[in-house]
Amino acid sequence: MNPLDNPQALRHRVVWDAFPHSRARLILQRMGAVPPSDEGAEMACLDSNARVAAVNPLRDHVQAVTDAMASALIADTLGDAADSLDASFVASLVAAHREVLRAGAVVVLAHLLDARMITYPESVR
Repeated sequence: MNPLDNPQALRHRVVWDAFPHSRARLILQRMGAVPPSDEGAEMACLDSNARVAAVNPLRDHVQAVTDAMASALIADTLGDAADSLDASFVASLVAAHREVLRAGAVVVLAHLLDARMITYPESVR
């Protein structure tokens, strides 16, 4: 089944893959979705762990790309104003954006790998 055919299921998978599992049911509830039962949550957690673990061979690449993207995003957003801001404040903006970008990248890669839309070459497996 194509996950895009079931937006509700996709939303659940994204939440489980992007956030600490201890918060997933609350986040789903806040989004207006019906969170899974205790048994369903246990299964969702195991499934998510497997999807996210599949991204492990790409972790260094994801980290490098999201580090660069976060720095570029903040440099572009702040423009010349960055020079007048406290360096630690700018660094905290970069760090926050890096985490959001990294979570998004991992979720997208996990989804595409799970759907077998992308695969690793034999040498990486």
